[in-house]
Amino acid sequence: MKIDPKDSLKQYCENMGNCGGSCCKCKSFKSFTGPVSILILGLEGSGKTEIGYFLSKKQRLDFSQTNGSQTYRFNVSTTPVNLNEIGGSADIRSLWVHYYREALGAIFVIDSSNFDSFTVARSLLAQLYHNKYMSGKPILIVANKQDSNDFVDIIDISRVFSIEKLANKTRTPTLICSSGTNQRNELLDGLEWMIQLILDNIKIIRNRIKFFDTVSLSRFSERTIDRPRTSRERRILKENMQLERPQSAPSQIKIGNTYLVNALPATPMMRKRHEELNVENIENDANVEIS
Repeated sequence: MKIDPKDSLKQYCENMGNCGGSCCKCKSFKSFTGPVSILILGLEGSGKTEIGYFLSKKQRLDFSQTNGSQTYRFNVSTTPVNLNEIGGSADIRSLWVHYYREALGAIFVIDSSNFDSFTVARSLLAQLYHNKYMSGKPILIVANKQDSNDFVDIIDISRVFSIEKLANKTRTPTLICSSGTNQRNELLDGLEWMIQLILDNIKIIRNRIKFFDTVSLSRFSERTIDRPRTSRERRILKENMQLERPQSAPSQIKIGNTYLVNALPATPMMRKRHEELNVENIENDANVEIS
């Protein structure tokens, strides 16, 4: 790994002017003891286990499908990471939601050579984004098996799965990368991106979890009301709605004008691929349903 989170944080403070450890990023980093818990999800046969062993730099001896879950423990520079793989069979996918609260991010693996699985995978990805405990946490989407004969290009996967629309509607930082048997470098860059984003925004992520633990979103859902006829009625309605808003709403982690990362200072190939992902940005939809 090229980026040491501590070195990056130190450089950030030096650029801002010798904070002496008092800035918000330093405090958040010092208070975080780890490990960073990340989920790796996807349909059965998508290649989650191979990716887990690659990222953890361990040798795979058992080649059977994951029945249940398994955890890969390793370090990214000095940061301990727990990569939790959850099985992708139909009877296990219903258990995914029970892991969302404790996770700080997720890797979603798509088998880019299996067209027939796209409908189910697209639905599962949308459910992941719209879960209240996952929206806002970084998601790394891996278009796997890009070295197979019948693969779908990463650009087409982005469009078919409506990834930018999902990222913007749920305000979730998202990165897409490609992967294959002999092309795993983008995975390393993607993992670095996720770890760094989590460390830089750990306080925001924790506050979101606390917020959703204590507040029911149904309290703030849009209600159908009759249109007020006078300016006084409109003013009273506006004041009442402001009083009902949460006093500590979740913060946002945004990259420029979109939540989909289109380019990273990583490998030249990765920059080229993400520059091609020039999907037109959409407006953020505040009325998106999060469950």
